[in-house]
Amino acid sequence: RINCDRINKIYNCEVTSVDYEDANQVFTTCEDGRSFTSTQAIVTVPLSVLKDGDITFKPDLPTGIQYNVDNRDWWGGFKFFFEFDTDFQPDGSFSIGGGSDYESGVLTGEHLAWDYTRYCAPNFEGERNLVGGYFLGTKADNFENMNEAQMVQKVLSKFKEYYSDENGFTQGYRPDSYQQHLIVNWEENPFVRGSYSGPDPKGFEGHRADNRNKIFIAGEACPAPLF
Repeated sequence: RINCDRINKIYNCEVTSVDYEDANQVFTTCEDGRSFTSTQAIVTVPLSVLKDGDITFKPDLPTGIQYNVDNRDWWGGFKFFFEFDTDFQPDGSFSIGGGSDYESGVLTGEHLAWDYTRYCAPNFEGERNLVGGYFLGTKADNFENMNEAQMVQKVLSKFKEYYSDENGFTQGYRPDSYQQHLIVNWEENPFVRGSYSGPDPKGFEGHRADNRNKIFIAGEACPAPLF
C-alpha cells in the first residue's frame, strides 16, 4: 500500500513534453521550464489533452495507444446539483431526460439523476434536500450554446414534467421547490474539455503501455471491450 503523504507532489506545473527514449530514464518537462527525471511515467491527463496534442512524446506514442487516442470519442457534458425544499421527496435514482442514447447499437449519450442527500450527504437528511445528476454525450448536446441560466431553466422544466401527472404534482414537488443550484460544466474546464470517452464500436485495443514499460496511460472506470 502506498503512503501518499510520503510522495513528493508538485502542483501548477503543466506538462508539455515527455521524453522516454532513454533506456533508463524518463524526462518530463513543464510549460514553465521545470523538468523532472524518473524511471517511468504515468499519464493521467484526459483523452482530450492527448487528442489536442498538448503533450509532445518522444518517441511518438506506440501505435496501439495512438489508435485509442485517435479513434475514441470524447463526450461533452455537465453535472448539476439542485437544492429543493424538504417537502419534495425525489426518487432514489431517475431520468428526467429519457434513457441512454444509442446509434447503430453504440452508446452515444447518458443521463441520470439521483437523491444526493440520501446517497452522498446523509447528514443533511431532513434539513437540506439535494439532487445531483449529469447529461453526457448526445444528452448534453441538447444544452449546446446555452448560458447557465438557460441550462438551469431547461433542467427545471424536466423536473416539472417528470414530477407531474393529471392531478398536479407528485412526491411533494412544486415549481417553487427549487432553491439554488451548482452547474459543473466540464467542457469549460481547460484541463478537462469534456466528460469522458465514449465507447469505440470497433472494440477497445487494450494498449496502455509501451513495450519497454516506460510510459503508462491511465484507464477509465469502464472495462473493455468497448471502453
